[in-house]
Amino acid sequence: MVDTVLSISQIPAGINAKSECKKRIYDRILERCIPVKIDGVSRREAMANDNMQIMKNILKI
Repeated sequence: MVDTVLSISQIPAGINAKSECKKRIYDRILERCIPVKIDGVSRREAMANDNMQIMKNILKI
């Protein structure tokens, strides 16, 4: 599994990168991985908001 902040359209563009090293990396990733786009609310962002509310309640602010 590979996690990235790149959009699906940016991944194939990496194969056309100027750097030979980057071309090889993208080529190998696409050889072995199937891109899957996962949309929706960030789980981490939701957890951060929950934690902020908990701390505000504890600190009474």
